[in-house]
Amino acid sequence: MIFIIIGSMIMSQSQCTIPAPPPEVAIVSPYKSAEAYADTTRPYRSFYSQVARWVDGSTADQACAITALESWAKSGVMTAQAKSFEGERQKIRYATAANIIITKLAASGKKVSPRVVAWAQHITREETQYFLNRRGEVHGPDNLWVWSGVSAASFQMISQDPKLAAYSDRVWSDAIGGILPDGRIKRELQRAQRALNYTTYYLAALRWLEAFRSAQGKSTNAGERAAIARLERQILTSMCANPRRMSGLPDIQNPPDHLDLEAKPVYFRADFRDKLMRCGAVFKDSFAPLFGGDVTTTRRLIDARIRSR
Repeated sequence: MIFIIIGSMIMSQSQCTIPAPPPEVAIVSPYKSAEAYADTTRPYRSFYSQVARWVDGSTADQACAITALESWAKSGVMTAQAKSFEGERQKIRYATAANIIITKLAASGKKVSPRVVAWAQHITREETQYFLNRRGEVHGPDNLWVWSGVSAASFQMISQDPKLAAYSDRVWSDAIGGILPDGRIKRELQRAQRALNYTTYYLAALRWLEAFRSAQGKSTNAGERAAIARLERQILTSMCANPRRMSGLPDIQNPPDHLDLEAKPVYFRADFRDKLMRCGAVFKDSFAPLFGGDVTTTRRLIDARIRSR
């Protein structure tokens, strides 16, 4: 395959317009500067938006997705530790997206090269190691810890990696244990006005992790289901309060503006999701670049793997 670089895009022989791998920069937190965050994440968002559309498209589109993955894998982008905490936080999403896209291609009978699989495995291992080190420095699990477990578990859809499997198991046990008797999450309570949103992200990550674990033949026991039910009750009670407050916090909670963008809660129970919507949560379409494209297709693949067990 011959690649021609034109500005920030790559044109392949097959005329796939591929966003060029970006130089490594320190990604800026949106809480520090929304503009700088948009600028530093734009190359990654452009890449995954394009590849996610290709992977859910025609055979020719899927060939472009493979070409794009080959290009980025060859460049080694994202294989080094990120230059900022925000970069590692984003890498959870990028690793998960890559793993899901490769899984979708395989389900369509399209194989990527060993180099692409090794690249996806490398970035997944790198960011999970980062969050494993971070876990030793913070007191209690948070939603980022759980999302890192999702990325580790998502790689198991491609290939068995005992290290990543053990990591996702540890995250699952830790995340369940982090649910307090009243359903709150200690670490997320420190978010003040954002506590409810981040607690809901925690639940969304837990449900995604549960699904990927089920695809590996790992079941959820009664105690784990009871803990998740406590978490759901706390979220619903807080979301539907007027004014919207979380138990034990003096702060009025921010509106749940970004639940769909940040969490894609497709594994929420239908009745729970409906109640959230009646209390102000907004869920839009099912396309999510950082979840590998159409999440309903992703769910069908995961559910099919579960049924095959």
